Amino acid sequence: MNRFERQRRHANLLLIGLAIAFVGCIPFRDHGGAWPWIFIMLEASLAAACADWFAITALFRRPFGLPIPHTAIVPRKHDDIGTGLVKLIRERLLPVETLREAIRQSQPAEFILAQARRSGPGEIAAAAIHWLQRLDDTGSLAAQLHAVITGALRRTAIATRLGGILDRELQETSLEPMIDPLLDSLDDLLGSEACALALENRFRAWKREQSERLDWWKRPLVELADATGALNEAEAAQDGVEAIRKELAQARACPEHELRVALRSWAGKLADDLQGETLLAGAIDEWWAEVVETMDFREPAEDLLRHLLSAENLSALQPALADAIERSLAAVSGDAELAARLDERTRKVLSESLPLVYELLEPFVKYVFAQRLTEADLVRFIEEEVGDVLQQLRITGTIVGGIVGLGLALLLSLPG
Repeated sequence: MNRFERQRRHANLLLIGLAIAFVGCIPFRDHGGAWPWIFIMLEASLAAACADWFAITALFRRPFGLPIPHTAIVPRKHDDIGTGLVKLIRERLLPVETLREAIRQSQPAEFILAQARRSGPGEIAAAAIHWLQRLDDTGSLAAQLHAVITGALRRTAIATRLGGILDRELQETSLEPMIDPLLDSLDDLLGSEACALALENRFRAWKREQSERLDWWKRPLVELADATGALNEAEAAQDGVEAIRKELAQARACPEHELRVALRSWAGKLADDLQGETLLAGAIDEWWAEVVETMDFREPAEDLLRHLLSAENLSALQPALADAIERSLAAVSGDAELAARLDERTRKVLSESLPLVYELLEPFVKYVFAQRLTEADLVRFIEEEVGDVLQQLRITGTIVGGIVGLGLALLLSLPG
């Protein structure tokens, strides 16, 4: 019998004893002497004991299994406790700035070497493989990865990123290597039959629209010119294509051609527009949000996890992992400069990973509460840790209730 069970037995025996004493004292409550005061004290103590029993029992379960409102608080608030724990960790226990300061002052290489000397590469590799073997709920992990990936993608300002990439390319490299393939592609497109036919159809539609707007006396002249072939759409399309292709050839040959200058200017303006609060940037971000909503990484993530966590892969991974750990530790131990670089890079990686860690914290805690710490487990954990104190509180509340009841009775009995 542990401390919690022992204290609960004492509190229950006290409650039962008070109930028996209260019932036994009822016939003597109207007698003189100390009986009325004893009855009042027993009455107040019993009321306090019952109230404390109900309050503490209602924390963990429904008293007598009855569906009384506002009972079984811990099981009913299981998910809320997990969410509150995330908030407590983020805001109170491990705020971001506190962790970043701890990372800046840490010596990762020294810590890694100390732990490795204590355990050894083989034991570290075996522990890592054992931990991976326990990750059997690939569906839940895949769903969490999907939520994290899509959440990160959804918050990505894709227009700003594209503008930054384009701006960096314009500053670091010349746009000329990109202009020449673009001009070649345009030339190939203009030389295709589909382009000539589309341009011919467009000329024909434009001619029809313009003919309908002419005065009545001009239409016969246009029809006559059309009949004689003076307004041939195919020839006009061919002439237009040849003129554009000729201009493109001149642009490919001359670095300072007007078209090249215009493309460079347009690219710079496009980079600025993408990085600013423009209609173009807003439209691209809206489009990106719609694209992300259609993405589903759960199935590929689950397939990848199943493959990586298969018994065959994990068995093959363990000796390779142990060997890699041993080589890495030997390299770090014998090279102070390498250890210093490792410290610097590890601090940088840890600091940059904090946002992702905090992003994963909520789904991880909810997963632990849902899968690893069920409602019954949570109740059992709390009772094992603080249950004996709560039962002692029942005993203390019973005694205090009796004293307060007796004191109030004495106060009311005073004359005047």
